[in-house]
Amino acid sequence: MQERSLSHQRKTRPVLEKRRSPRVQIDSPARVKVINSSGLAPSMGGRAISASLHGLQIQIDFILPKTPVEVQVFNRSLSGEVQYCVSADHGYRIGIRLNEEL
Repeated sequence: MQERSLSHQRKTRPVLEKRRSPRVQIDSPARVKVINSSGLAPSMGGRAISASLHGLQIQIDFILPKTPVEVQVFNRSLSGEVQYCVSADHGYRIGIRLNEEL
């Protein structure tokens, strides 16, 4: 019986976090602007919902593919690249890898 419970414990261990720094839940307005060669891309509003030293997760109303972006959040302008875009309860969530630390 003990063997069985040890086996069960091995299967239910939490998965180790692979990110370089911890993620913190936040709720802050943000603006996302796609960086393109023409420089004419409009910025679009969203909400920053989590942050780490090297990244942000932002809730937006539109699909955004993997692309370079500029994000305005916390009274700062940060550049980075969208890493993923997934459907969420009210729109989409994008993960952005920042080119500089927060």
